[in-house]
Amino acid sequence: GTHDYKWSELFPDSFMKDHTKSASIDEFFSDLGVTDKKSFDALPQQKLEKKIQTETDFKSWRAMNERAAAEMALRQSGLL
Repeated sequence: GTHDYKWSELFPDSFMKDHTKSASIDEFFSDLGVTDKKSFDALPQQKLEKKIQTETDFKSWRAMNERAAAEMALRQSGLL
C-alpha cells in the first residue's frame, strides 16, 4: 500500500537543519513560492534542482527524498 505523508513528517525541522540551510521545509520552499501540492507541481524542476544543489547536502531532489524517507523509517521504528 501507499501512504501520503505531510511535508513536515518527511522533512522534520531536525532533518532540514542537519541537511539544508533552512530551519524548516516551509522556509526552504518559501522563496520558490511553494505553499501546497499544486504550487509544488507547478514549480519548474530545474529551479528546484538548482536550489537543492546550492542549499542542501544533496545532489538532487530524489536523493533528498530518499534520505528523508530512510530517516523517517528509522524514526518510526525508534532507531533514530
